[in-house]
Amino acid sequence: MKNLPAAEFPIPPPCEPANPPPQTLIVVGFDTSFLANFQDCTLIAPITTPFNIQNEETIDHRAIYVCHNLRQPWPQFWKTFQYFG
Repeated sequence: MKNLPAAEFPIPPPCEPANPPPQTLIVVGFDTSFLANFQDCTLIAPITTPFNIQNEETIDHRAIYVCHNLRQPWPQFWKTFQYFG
């Protein structure tokens, strides 16, 4: 395998207070009550598995959403949410 210079494949900087906060989040694997953190969320797709296998994602967290407009400032939200990331 060839070593490639990092400049050829730039990685965006992490979200930090110095960077602009994210405007859009993809929400996967959360109860629908989590959507209350946003002013608007759009259902993109259900989470499905081959052969209709039932698991936590297909029973309890069945959807993928795109959400916008956090109801609180990003730094405040992130302080209470970091446990997940």
